[in-house]
Amino acid sequence: MVKARRHTGGGGLAVSVVQLRTLPAGGDGQTGLYHRVMQAHDRHHYDEHLSDLDTRRTWTDVQDELAAPDGDPYGGRGRLAPGERATLFGLLAELPPPGSSEAVRALVEAARGEEPDPHPPAPLSWRDGIGMLYDPPSGRGEAEAMLRYATDVSVADHREPSPSGADEDLWEWTRAAAVRLWRPQRRELGERRERGLLDRAERVHAPAGRVPRGPAARQQGGLPAGASALLELWAHAWETDVYDWRVSVLAGPAHPGRLTPVDSGVRAVMRELPEVLRAPLAEAFRRADTDEAPAMLEVAVDPELFGAAVDDWRLAGGLPVGVQRPVVFRWAAGSRAPTPAAAARWARVQAGPALDERADCVRGRPRSPSPLWLAGLPDNTVPVHCRAPAREPALGSLHAVRDAGYGVVMLRRPPADPAAPCAPYHRGQREELGDALRGEALPGRLQLLRRRMYEADPDAYWAAGSGLVWEDPARPLPDDEPLQGDL
Repeated sequence: MVKARRHTGGGGLAVSVVQLRTLPAGGDGQTGLYHRVMQAHDRHHYDEHLSDLDTRRTWTDVQDELAAPDGDPYGGRGRLAPGERATLFGLLAELPPPGSSEAVRALVEAARGEEPDPHPPAPLSWRDGIGMLYDPPSGRGEAEAMLRYATDVSVADHREPSPSGADEDLWEWTRAAAVRLWRPQRRELGERRERGLLDRAERVHAPAGRVPRGPAARQQGGLPAGASALLELWAHAWETDVYDWRVSVLAGPAHPGRLTPVDSGVRAVMRELPEVLRAPLAEAFRRADTDEAPAMLEVAVDPELFGAAVDDWRLAGGLPVGVQRPVVFRWAAGSRAPTPAAAARWARVQAGPALDERADCVRGRPRSPSPLWLAGLPDNTVPVHCRAPAREPALGSLHAVRDAGYGVVMLRRPPADPAAPCAPYHRGQREELGDALRGEALPGRLQLLRRRMYEADPDAYWAAGSGLVWEDPARPLPDDEPLQGDL
């Protein structure tokens, strides 16, 4: 809690730290007001704890006077003392913020020995990880888990160079505090530190030519390799325009298939979804965003919903979500099994150069493509749809390209003028594919196109309503889906 006291009399004001985590983040991830507030808070208590200038009781002094909890099976070694917690928080506040919320959760999981509760708000600072280590499982003491976590943080990657000696100061304090632990536990901390230093050295000296990260990756249109926000929608077969939904964080290729639930709901109509999903998606983005780039939003739905204007939803900051981050569609979970043909097509499109092919029209006239014709196209083909996804022949074509193993498909929502020719759209998509060189650049390039349209660039008019199906085999979706409707 962050407190304010009255000058006269008792009482004051308190604000939950959970509410503070909703403070706005910075432009490049989570460096923002929340981190600055908590950093200043922890430095203040750390400085007060160390100061010998006066005899006024500090927060740690008052906490030390409180009775210790009964039944500590570790004889006082199981928990950090208030002064130790103030020192640990102060040392963590000297470090740059973590690269992402998922990076903090991974270290917490390693320190706890199990995955932490996914429901609390995203941890946005190193000290938030400490808050997830109280009462760890399997009879482990809090002090042991917290010192294990502090050891890992001391060798973790930071979004910017650490202040001189800050990570060493953290380790030196951790090693000194570990005197309270049993000898095997102290030895484990030393071994964790040595392994962490070796791993960090390997990352620093990684071979040249690897995929660029940070600003270079954004400039080339590449996608962040970490977690993404996942929105799943299921239509009710017996009701019109009624949907169940689930928002999750989908782990990156390092943990394929791992899903962290954020929130879910039932029976929402399409026009209400932007407001219903405002808070769940904001929390998913807080967990998945990194210092390198905002996380991608993946929308897993049946092809009938590929025309949903998700990229136009205004969830935070006033800008459309499709302007703020890459937004792509996925085939709904369980609707397409991985096949060798799909893997070959994905790899070929990613290697480039990709070729466009009109899938649902011929010179502007609608058509329903033959499955045999689609299956026989070169592996580096990207089908392009210009018709409304919810109607024939576009819907039939979308089902056909899914069954043929296409993981990258271009499409658009119905134009404002149904009689307008589709040639400018196809011409623009052909140029985008030609300029992209490799398929991995397409989600980022589409985001740039949406930004140009938002800024009224006259050369981007043709891209209005454009969407992209992006079925990355390294990011598999869960096979389960919630029950629908009321039982």
